[in-house]
Amino acid sequence: MADTPTLWVPGHTSLDAPFDIVPELARFEPPDVLVFCPAREMTTADAGRIAGFAVDAARRAGGLFTVSDLSKSLGHMSISAAIEFNRQFDTSFMRAGAIVVASYRMRAISETLVRAARLLKLDVAKAPVRYFEDHASARAWFDELRTSPT
Repeated sequence: MADTPTLWVPGHTSLDAPFDIVPELARFEPPDVLVFCPAREMTTADAGRIAGFAVDAARRAGGLFTVSDLSKSLGHMSISAAIEFNRQFDTSFMRAGAIVVASYRMRAISETLVRAARLLKLDVAKAPVRYFEDHASARAWFDELRTSPT
């Protein structure tokens, strides 16, 4: 694994091994899973890097599955980072999204945001989203979706 990069380099990083896109915020897991674990503050530069990765990897992988891990304490996202993330983050690449939550409070907040996105008919609401208590269950769902006819 010595040749495996620890950070994503646009156009140069292979998608055949896991790596951090932004440490403590986002990582890639082959073949096509983008994991968000917001454990620290997300900056505008972080948001741009994650969005850039999503576009690059989705083109090469034929779409991505996302896991938003809300089971741990969450970092802060500044308003400018949130705006930048939403400006650059093209949701058309998403095949499906899994949200891993441990607490009732976080699930309620997340469900409210997903409902609002659907009511507002935002692009992000077009991909199917499910809630899970752990990553393994989310990965099993992704496996089902990969093998089911479209």
